[in-house]
Amino acid sequence: MINTIYKPIKVTLASALTFVKVPKDFIDSKLSGLAPWYQMNLGVYKLNLISDPNILNYVLKENEINYTKSKVYWHELKRMVGPSVGSLEGDDWKLLRKLESVHFTPKVAQQLMPNYLKYLDQFLNNWKSNNTSFNLLESFAVLNITFILKTLFNMEEASRGEKIAEYIADGEFIIAHRSKFPWRPYTAWLNGMNLRYKKHVKYFHAYAKESVRLFKESPKTPSLIDSLLKDDQLKFDKIDLLRNEIIVHLGASTETTAVAESWILILLARNPEKLKILKDEIRQIDTELIGVKHIERLKYTTAVVYETLRLFPPSHAIVRDAIKEDTVLGVKVKSGEVMFISSYAMHRNPTYWNNPQDFIPERFIGANINKMDHFVPFGAGKHICIGQHIALPMLTLAISNFINRFEYNIENLDKIHGIALSTLKPNIPVQMKLKTRKL
Repeated sequence: MINTIYKPIKVTLASALTFVKVPKDFIDSKLSGLAPWYQMNLGVYKLNLISDPNILNYVLKENEINYTKSKVYWHELKRMVGPSVGSLEGDDWKLLRKLESVHFTPKVAQQLMPNYLKYLDQFLNNWKSNNTSFNLLESFAVLNITFILKTLFNMEEASRGEKIAEYIADGEFIIAHRSKFPWRPYTAWLNGMNLRYKKHVKYFHAYAKESVRLFKESPKTPSLIDSLLKDDQLKFDKIDLLRNEIIVHLGASTETTAVAESWILILLARNPEKLKILKDEIRQIDTELIGVKHIERLKYTTAVVYETLRLFPPSHAIVRDAIKEDTVLGVKVKSGEVMFISSYAMHRNPTYWNNPQDFIPERFIGANINKMDHFVPFGAGKHICIGQHIALPMLTLAISNFINRFEYNIENLDKIHGIALSTLKPNIPVQMKLKTRKL
């Protein structure tokens, strides 16, 4: 039984506009006395900013039937890309989610990791010979794209990785821009953004069409592309649907994972005492390539991953719209109101975390994250991230092998802070130099 009495704090229009433009800055300004619920009237719609797990559980679990993917972001994703597991709701979403979920189980994730290690090893060897400064996030994104396309989709990536990473990052930036105000989808014709995203979609359509042709000529092992082509229940064009799924899965997996990998190394560079503990743990493994069988021994490394996802959850908000009028824990919510559940705010809420602004991986040693309703780096409810079982071992293996092989220096460390777009990413390219360790 929840005894808390919720009284949303009304936010002025000026502050509400600040939130829409730079949500992280608004939240940061409130962290010392964060309220569980803020209400903002933006004229065209009312937005509820939530940082409380009780409200999250009600909206995403107990009464999820009354809440749909929001006009904020998700509507723009569907308008720009088309129907996909990321933009659909209702029966079509259920069919597509069920179709794809067999490729994302814990068992399948374990089976995919040897392939990930193969690509990781190749990329780290390439980085080893590169003594110049390079963009950390982009480099991890290309690695992740190579893995996802070749394993989940059984598609040839060849030399496309850098261009795909560029288009995915730019597409997420455009979606975030268009989502903030209702006039931006139209003014985006004036600043070139709409032409850019149409170019990106055209590129992925041609890629999907060529991939289907190659797949039919030489069928491969079961994969997402195989499942999508064989399905006869979804009434969407197969090429269009494959294109959309490529875009959505690359945006939801490769970009977010690369962002998390970047934040891990940024936070470790800012906390050298934690980096030393991590190094000591990793180097006890005493092998050049750390594998899945070693993860159980990497307890501090795993805690570093979780603590980074707490401070900088790549998917920093879960946004839903009320379908019908509702009473949420004693508060009236009208049809059409937006429930903006900020995992970033919840993860830094002093009600649930001691010293919430500090990087303390030790808080996750021995913790049962499945019982922590205030820790939701992969979302919650029926739309919880389908790829979480793949993302976590990817993060652990990427960071442990990176630290095992390199000493690193982030050249612009003092200038980096978070910016909330489609993902909560560094505000500037993370420029890094490496020094190879002798193993």
